[in-house]
Amino acid sequence: DMRNKMWLLVLMLLICMGVSGCSLSRSYSYSKSVAEISGSSSSWTGEKRKEIEFEKGQTVTFRYQSKWDRGDLSIQLIGPRGEVVHEFEVNKQANLEKEIREEGIYVIRISGTDFKGSYQVEW
Repeated sequence: DMRNKMWLLVLMLLICMGVSGCSLSRSYSYSKSVAEISGSSSSWTGEKRKEIEFEKGQTVTFRYQSKWDRGDLSIQLIGPRGEVVHEFEVNKQANLEKEIREEGIYVIRISGTDFKGSYQVEW
């Protein structure tokens, strides 16, 4: 999904550069759709994963919120080598700016045990 959007962007840039007098407007650079993972449940046990490809030096803003009623909830950002890069606080709404130090595939991992509540992470 994300790779298709990147290819489309690259293709559009190449086509645009091939046409004389074409310039990209600033608003175009912000037209990428917001990616997110979210859910809510009255009783959920399991794991959800969302893979994201990031480039080295990129700064990513994560907007996250979760409402915890009972059970366990863990929201983590996992790096390309399987390490936990960040553990998001539960029952909180906040923004996190993260500079990507290593390019590759990152994973947002949500895991719950008998979890009741809701969560959302956007980037």
